[in-house]
Amino acid sequence: EGTWQFSESESYLQQLGALDESNPSNPRVIIPNYMYGASNCIPTTEHISVCCANECEVITQHLEAAVARSEAPPETIVAIVTSLPSSTIPGNRTLSALMLHRLNSIAAGHSGVVPLHGRLFAQWLHHAYPRECPYPHMAGTTHPQDTDDWLKNTGLDFTASAADMARHAGSHPRLWKQPSSASRPLESAPWSYEEELFVPGRGIGLPEGWLVFHGAVYAASAAIVAFGILLLRTSRGARRSAMALDSQAAKLYQV
Repeated sequence: EGTWQFSESESYLQQLGALDESNPSNPRVIIPNYMYGASNCIPTTEHISVCCANECEVITQHLEAAVARSEAPPETIVAIVTSLPSSTIPGNRTLSALMLHRLNSIAAGHSGVVPLHGRLFAQWLHHAYPRECPYPHMAGTTHPQDTDDWLKNTGLDFTASAADMARHAGSHPRLWKQPSSASRPLESAPWSYEEELFVPGRGIGLPEGWLVFHGAVYAASAAIVAFGILLLRTSRGARRSAMALDSQAAKLYQV
């Protein structure tokens, strides 16, 4: 046991969403994305696998219970997060000015509130809890697969070669343990301003496709109502004409 960990290839880590390549000369593994990745799951049956517990879910559940809504003002979130510890982050901390600015920027784009189930807030949580909350990639940019599916679909081994491992580790076997300013960035992953909403809430604009759909429904409803009114008027006119003809016929045959 324990012989397969920490040996995945770059191509496998890329599709898993666990590789940060914002600096091509210094690619880095995003720790929570790797820990929660399919390569760290152990299949127990054909349809069930045992994976690492997602500590970020505990954090988000605490936020949801405290807010009791799908969105919240920035100051409410700050008060909760600063007092909420994790296994690696202490409680009663102070968030940086950059973190506060980013949270306020999210709220500015959503009528003054922060959607709890959007990509930007998930990204903010990754920066607030970099070892617990995974970095949220845009939908469709990653294609996570377990090792068996990867081998079946690509024909490539999911493990890195000895040459690739040596190239990343360097010539000295303990070189990777030495501190380096290049490998210790200010943040664990870059910040992206791309948003994706999973649960639209109060004060949050609906997606364009949703508005188009509703517009089509309203237009169709209006057309049906107009057609019904036209039929009603036509039927009334026909009834009046029939009654007039009957009256004239009765007068003609009257003796």
